[in-house]
Amino acid sequence: MATAQILARHVAYRRQVQLAALRDELATQHINAILVTRHRLVLRGKGPCDPSGLTDPQLYVFTSHGQDVATTDGRTYHFSSGQTHPAGDPAGAASLLAAAG
Repeated sequence: MATAQILARHVAYRRQVQLAALRDELATQHINAILVTRHRLVLRGKGPCDPSGLTDPQLYVFTSHGQDVATTDGRTYHFSSGQTHPAGDPAGAASLLAAAG
């Protein structure tokens, strides 16, 4: 399994804010979504260890036709269904998910 990339705190928080904006837009269309943050914890032992820290937040979206997972790199929303949408347009991304689900 690949090790999750540790993000700088400000980058992780900015991505959380962008996903929260998408979650809020989905709520206006009566679509449930849960924002999940992840923190990788590395227990220290002997020898060099990878750092602990925040990793990419994810937005789990639940529609009548199933589940999708949204992430963002700060510029684009990426969906597990393979679709993408500009992160500056959460309303448009919500409409895209509503139309697909």
